[in-house]
Amino acid sequence: YKFFAVLNAVHKGYPDILVDFASTFQYALKTLETVDLHCCMEMMVTFTSYLVKDPQRVNTELNMIDLKHFFNSNEPDTNKFALEILKACHGCLQPETALEYYRIIQQFAGSRYSDVRKEYVSIMKEACLKFSHEPTIVAYSHSQLMKAMNEQDKDIREDIAHFFDTSVFSKK
Repeated sequence: YKFFAVLNAVHKGYPDILVDFASTFQYALKTLETVDLHCCMEMMVTFTSYLVKDPQRVNTELNMIDLKHFFNSNEPDTNKFALEILKACHGCLQPETALEYYRIIQQFAGSRYSDVRKEYVSIMKEACLKFSHEPTIVAYSHSQLMKAMNEQDKDIREDIAHFFDTSVFSKK
């Protein structure tokens, strides 16, 4: 526990340390308990900024850490970290792989935690923009965002409406 806590504290001031130390925890995430897991997932969110520099490696790394596993957690913080990791690198994935992840995270549209729902909506908005040349992803993302317009959180509804007004309808 102490090693991960210290590494987490150090990475906040010196994120480059993760280039050397990410391998000490990233492949063992599934075996960690809540406190260590959250420390390490927070560091993985930061580490993805290094992963995206090598887009060919992103899908392999997401499979190696078994990111999909964390979307099935009953722990909202774990879900949020997993969504943040995906958000940081989904634009580097092949369209088919990205769509597979989008279908997996669809469950978070109905999460009882607004910060998880906000993260989900943010990913769907980015998907529309990053994969604007992929009609299947655009259509899927638009349909998910339209469903989210029934969102109970007024801020999320307004965010989606603003997105459609500025990014979708303004192009027509």
